Amino acid sequence: MVRQLCIIGFGVSGMSCLSWAKKLNIDAIVFESNSTFGGCWHSASYDSAKLQTPKESYSFSDFKMPETYSKYPNRDEVLEYFKNYIEFHNLNKWVYYNHKIIKAFFNKTIELWEIEVQNTKTLKNISIKSKYLAICSGFYNKPNIINLPNSDNFNGTIIHSKEFSKTGKYDYSLFKNKKVVLVGNGPSGCDLSCDAVENQAQQVTLLYKSNRWILVRKRGIFKFRILLNRFFLKLGINIPKSLYLVFFFIVCYIPLRYYYKIPISLPNKKLNRRNTALNINFLRLVSKQKITYKKALIKHLNNTSITLQDDSIIDADVIVLCTGYKQSTCFIDDCDLNLLYKRILPLNTPNCGFIGFSPSFNWVQISEQQSRWYLNWILNKIKVPRKLMIRNILETHKKQQQHELEYFDLSYEPFSYLDDLYKDIKKTKINNFNLKNWFTTLESDHWN
Repeated sequence: MVRQLCIIGFGVSGMSCLSWAKKLNIDAIVFESNSTFGGCWHSASYDSAKLQTPKESYSFSDFKMPETYSKYPNRDEVLEYFKNYIEFHNLNKWVYYNHKIIKAFFNKTIELWEIEVQNTKTLKNISIKSKYLAICSGFYNKPNIINLPNSDNFNGTIIHSKEFSKTGKYDYSLFKNKKVVLVGNGPSGCDLSCDAVENQAQQVTLLYKSNRWILVRKRGIFKFRILLNRFFLKLGINIPKSLYLVFFFIVCYIPLRYYYKIPISLPNKKLNRRNTALNINFLRLVSKQKITYKKALIKHLNNTSITLQDDSIIDADVIVLCTGYKQSTCFIDDCDLNLLYKRILPLNTPNCGFIGFSPSFNWVQISEQQSRWYLNWILNKIKVPRKLMIRNILETHKKQQQHELEYFDLSYEPFSYLDDLYKDIKKTKINNFNLKNWFTTLESDHWN
């Protein structure tokens, strides 16, 4: 039997893609390598992980997060929300868990995708054919393990932050009475350093190489969520970088320096999803000297310590690599992810769409609308001439380079991007002259 659509991955993007496929009467099947739903929230998130944005910006259009949830839901709340969403739409009947994609190949002769899948429990392989392929496996599928010189000499434990996930090997008891060194000052580094303190670590040090915007969700008149509307995001991408940095120096640096009484080095780049971390406790613990926050590179490891590039030495029992993840679609050959029309359709790979590969402050909304757009394209309701694809890709690259952003990054343009997808789907434009729209938060129903 030839399927109309095969979906790879059952995290946020896979859920939204399957849900909308059923609404549009598209025959779809899902393969998920993990034993359950949730994607990175199951396989890559640690116990203390929370949304970096308010729950309103992380809700599906037809199923809002409950009012009883905290403003910034934690991992367990997010996974419960996904569970309820799946049950609400009765999606599990089309999902094959514990099935890993080995290889996917588009056969031009028969114009079908030939997909080889392995059952990770039985280790048996099966082959299926599908007219279209939706890749929803996301960014967080391959830990970025950095090389630490002379790591074989180290007598302690070296792990990636992924090992604190539901599929990982460790829990926070690992920190008790240990000298803990964390590498990387992203959300996981900030969160896990706080967890180490709270779980009775003897000493906690966070090493980093690049300055980052480390914010609290609310301090005085400043609330991070006020920045997540059309007006402020549009302003952020259009004003000169120097003025932007002055603005954040006033609203961010000065209050933090005054309140926490610690010097914070700010980035020389505008705030975006990749260089931002929100944590209510991190700066407080740094100010109380519970966490040593140090900009430094590792020279090499010793038996029970780390030598830094300045030849200073830090004692260590546990090293946690909070170094993020690598982007990987190893099951597809010769697919350039920097050549995606509207960040969905690959230029040179037929009948294929990438959903959820556009990092933003409102990932759920992006994934949902990308799913709708791609499925409407499958139904031939959206036409895409090749010349238009090439022009769009070139224009996108040029614009991102101007703003020092990666090709995929939608930190400043989620509204414009979603408006564009909406125009293609609905054949009409959103009225942006409506003042209310300029201060609308990132909620899906704005584009339905």
